[in-house]
Amino acid sequence: MILIFKKKSPKYTYNVKYSKVSDKSIKGEDIAKYLSSIITSAHKGIVHIKAKIIPKDLANKYISFANNETDDILSKVASKKNIELTEDEVAQGIVAAPDEYFLVKGISKYSTEEQQFLKPFYTSTTRNLYLKSDISIIYLSVKNFGKSNIKNYPHIFKHFEPYRKELEEAKVRYGTPDKPYYFLHRERDENFFKKGPKIVGSTRTIRPSFLYTENEYYGSRAMNFIKTDRIDLKYLVGLLNSRLVYFWLKNRGKQLGDLLQIDKGPLLEIPLYVPGKTQQKQIIDLVSTIMALSKKYQAIKSKQTSETERLKRQIEETDREIDELVYKLYGLTKEEIKVVEGEK
Repeated sequence: MILIFKKKSPKYTYNVKYSKVSDKSIKGEDIAKYLSSIITSAHKGIVHIKAKIIPKDLANKYISFANNETDDILSKVASKKNIELTEDEVAQGIVAAPDEYFLVKGISKYSTEEQQFLKPFYTSTTRNLYLKSDISIIYLSVKNFGKSNIKNYPHIFKHFEPYRKELEEAKVRYGTPDKPYYFLHRERDENFFKKGPKIVGSTRTIRPSFLYTENEYYGSRAMNFIKTDRIDLKYLVGLLNSRLVYFWLKNRGKQLGDLLQIDKGPLLEIPLYVPGKTQQKQIIDLVSTIMALSKKYQAIKSKQTSETERLKRQIEETDREIDELVYKLYGLTKEEIKVVEGEK
């Protein structure tokens, strides 16, 4: 991206010409022609819009570009917000620093007493489906280990000893020199990872990939965790995985190349709408259905039979039903839905 700035007092609103290469296989000569204005009309590999900028609305926020039609839909979606997640309801995953020194594969050699500190570890989520991890993280911090002697846990001590020098240097480098070398750098609030209802989501993903689970789920910094008693989490996961929220994040969130960058900031800014219990239940029931279907599909997907195709079709149809309900909740018209789904 090339940005050209000029210092001046901006108008209340103004338009910006915005172009983006949407086709990775586009020829360099086509880009050159476009930039030199030889091609002034739309090109199939280049998105070109006139974006409306309202300076006061961008204060302390990410700069995003959307055409007027898209902007009107986004404003409509934002106007429906009646609740928002708070800072203490969302947490980033664990930062071990360096992570690899805290990870182990197989826990059978560790004693029962040691295994209480070995937790199932994940670096990503699978949309709508909980999968067990074969990797564990040695989760040690002042809150769960205190001043205990590491040598009383011989297998854990033996695991860390070869990396002691590197871990001590890392503690100094990352600004926590007083922590024992075998403690995690940022262990976060463990309540987000323990058994109990939670939503887990990948921060870098092609499309929203949020998972509802009640299992233990200790995750890396590449994930966000949501726990709240104010919103039914199955309803919330249905909303977060919807095409409408994907549309919002593509146009109002952060991106890294083709990936959405769903950090804590963009996650907190998603305009959440929570309706009455009857409307919530419709989505909650569909989320339960799609989770059950996904579990069945995962068990037999390698066989590629008519049953796998049927389950795959059912999952897609259920996803579609959720999308339709979300559009209805936010009051979108047929024409606006076409824009959201890229048909217009």
